[in-house]
Amino acid sequence: MVLILLVINSVAMIVWGAWVIISPESHALWLLDLAEVDLTDVEEGFSSSYPAMVGYYRAIFGGLILTLGVTTLSALWSYERASWLQPLAWCFLGIGLARLSGPILIDEFNLFILGEGAGECLIALLLGIHAQRLLADAYLEDEDEEEE
Repeated sequence: MVLILLVINSVAMIVWGAWVIISPESHALWLLDLAEVDLTDVEEGFSSSYPAMVGYYRAIFGGLILTLGVTTLSALWSYERASWLQPLAWCFLGIGLARLSGPILIDEFNLFILGEGAGECLIALLLGIHAQRLLADAYLEDEDEEEE
């Protein structure tokens, strides 16, 4: 079950990151719409008014999320890459806690943000569990090989 959830999350991250890289404006407007922001002023000059911001948004949000998804997916079955899952878990925990801190520090309460943050913290926990399982299996396999 843990592996299935991690695969679903990884594929979702890859799709999400690709969407942001391909069309950062539509993604940003979708998020603003979810937050119930009045989009009349934003829609007209999003990319032309803020070209540097769109580039940062594409790189940091799109590139980072896509890479997290690809790296996680590639490490889920690999004993050699199992140690990658632990730092990835810390990355997801950091993203989740930062997202959860928004409503606490300044932003208004938003159920979508709360769900996203809790989900990212859950993914961090699942990655940690799966990493420990893979590392333990790899250790047992090494011991079996040494005994033979």
